[in-house]
Amino acid sequence: MEWAGGTAGSFALADRCPPSTTPRPHFFKLPRRIFGLVTQARSGHAFMGKYYKRFVPSEETGCPCGEADPQTRKHIIQQCGLYREYRYILEEEVPDLNLADILGSDKGVRALAKFIAKSGAFKKTS
Repeated sequence: MEWAGGTAGSFALADRCPPSTTPRPHFFKLPRRIFGLVTQARSGHAFMGKYYKRFVPSEETGCPCGEADPQTRKHIIQQCGLYREYRYILEEEVPDLNLADILGSDKGVRALAKFIAKSGAFKKTS
């Protein structure tokens, strides 16, 4: 079970469930756009500076708030002032905003989906 021991890569934080040929149950209730954004955020292949720095260097890598360069999942989820008013959605399920719990647990992913839907986080901005 090589998948269980891997700690490298941007998906490592979210990789806490055994592999499956079907999505987790909570994904079936999500609109397609939110499903895609949640998957991108969990895998690290999202519209954010850290991804752009590696894969699309022509894109701006800094956060629009001006506080992080490159913009990261951690910054968006835990620190960015642009999403402060929506962070309570995550804190209701994961009070300490632990990234592994948000990205890798069923309750965390459900909260992440609500957070993305309300805040617009991880959407392409330009």
